[in-house]
Amino acid sequence: YSNAARFLGLVSIDRKGVYLTDMGVSVMQMPLTKKQIKFSELILSSKPFAKVMAVYLNKGGQLSTLEIKDILKSCNIPNLNAYSNTIERRSLTVKSWIEWIITQVRVN
Repeated sequence: YSNAARFLGLVSIDRKGVYLTDMGVSVMQMPLTKKQIKFSELILSSKPFAKVMAVYLNKGGQLSTLEIKDILKSCNIPNLNAYSNTIERRSLTVKSWIEWIITQVRVN
């Protein structure tokens, strides 16, 4: 989870440990609902996630892992080998995060 938090800009990581950034401190002090909204905003500020969310919404929530992989490939993400199993794992992660955001919207 530390790498996910780093991706969102909430922590920095070095050889000595994991540290909250100023934004991380700010977010962690928010009430739960505002924290979840901020997490969603941070996730969707990333081009690949925003593109996947747009397609997800346009297709009424019907989105396959293959479609997500195609979107990720089109984003030309550095260090993401489109022909390795890494893209499969990343696709599942993206799908999970998008579904989490949708769940938060439905709950709140």
